[in-house]
Amino acid sequence: MPKGLLIRALNDDASEVRAEAATIAGKTLEPEEIIDELCRLLKDENSQVRINTALALMKTEALSSITNLQEALSLEHNDQVQASDRSCNQSTQKDLTVKVKLN
Repeated sequence: MPKGLLIRALNDDASEVRAEAATIAGKTLEPEEIIDELCRLLKDENSQVRINTALALMKTEALSSITNLQEALSLEHNDQVQASDRSCNQSTQKDLTVKVKLN
């Protein structure tokens, strides 16, 4: 999927499209190409979009996403989204710690 089309899908009116676009972005794009858009979606009105976005950010392993995930977790009221954000935050921090130790 072309990057421009994927970016447009992240801003689609339909929450299902935004949720799937977040998943695809996390799997296919480089973090620097998509991190800002994904961090913005952590505040989406739809809980499935927020869950998919948290998981996509975990896949990017970007240092800059940790602060955004922590902020989203502190503001989240949906238990399912909280669990996803918490899991992603812990996993991302653990992966980054291992990478730092290896380098």
